[in-house]
Amino acid sequence: MITMRKNKIINISSGKGGTGKTVIAATLGYMLADEGKKVLLVDCDMFVRGLTILLYKHKEKPIITEKATLMDILTDRLKEFDIQKLGIENYKGFFILPAVSSIDEMMDFERLDKFSLLKLKEKFRRLFKVLKLADFDYILLDTQAGTNPLSMSSAVLSDIIISVAEEDPIALATMSNFERHMRKYLRKKREPEIYTLINKARDISERSELFEKDHLYKNKFLYNIGVIPFDIEVMNSFGKEDFWHKIKQTLFISGLVNSWNSLSKFEMLDPLRRIVRTLPDFLFLKRLGKYSIVQRVLLLYGISLALLSVGLIIIPIFDKLTTFQKVALFSGILSLIFILFGLFYKRKYTSYK
Repeated sequence: MITMRKNKIINISSGKGGTGKTVIAATLGYMLADEGKKVLLVDCDMFVRGLTILLYKHKEKPIITEKATLMDILTDRLKEFDIQKLGIENYKGFFILPAVSSIDEMMDFERLDKFSLLKLKEKFRRLFKVLKLADFDYILLDTQAGTNPLSMSSAVLSDIIISVAEEDPIALATMSNFERHMRKYLRKKREPEIYTLINKARDISERSELFEKDHLYKNKFLYNIGVIPFDIEVMNSFGKEDFWHKIKQTLFISGLVNSWNSLSKFEMLDPLRRIVRTLPDFLFLKRLGKYSIVQRVLLLYGISLALLSVGLIIIPIFDKLTTFQKVALFSGILSLIFILFGLFYKRKYTSYK
């Protein structure tokens, strides 16, 4: 019998900001907790503080915790590492260790800048040792974007690294740069595997299409775990209370579940159940990701009604139409064809050289 790996530290990182790693971390935490797993998310991005702000909106209080945060740990305000002294808060069934005690807390640059990468790594090592004793099934790190001492020091101690990027050439180049630096730093050390994940994809839907897009990245996606389609519903609702209800009716959640389950086969992790949607599958075509659910319903309903109306009109009376009416009719049909072409056209890529 295969035993699933527990107590794993999974580092969710990116070569640049804005790739959606915080949404991915929060949604994974929510879904794993929904499967009965004990999950902790650590907000390692003390500058953006995405997970901490999520917790703030939930609590609706300026002071998120009176206990120690990651800032306290990394700036030596917390001398004794004890799970009881950490400001771990419950949120939607999973737990969050916030980056700061309040979202408007100023960065303590003077203290933080005194610590080298090795010193930061030692602080993370002590923190992770305490967290692993708390018997969490999964510890997910939402790290600072880019290659910097904070992201590197936590990554080297992780069991798994998921590098998130978008599909555009700049995002792919920054992810490639991040991977090169990370692998160089990890060399001759206990090396966690680096997996790549494409998020907010508009023009590609699977791993093989990355090779068509740019020949420079062929070797970089040997361990790609998936492609998550762009979905405007996620962009519009993240941070709002109805997000956790809407998320199950998105293209995003399907792509994330498939990507996690792909990773689980490599790393012997707990697979996630596939989401059962309450809406028809044709509303979740990848090309409709830029529209909200309501817009998708109206768009497809409008196209279907237009085609039906044209069919009912054109068959019995076509011979009776004037030339002008026939031109108008064909113009309408041509417009529908353009709409469908715009929705489902698949771009052909050429390599950047």
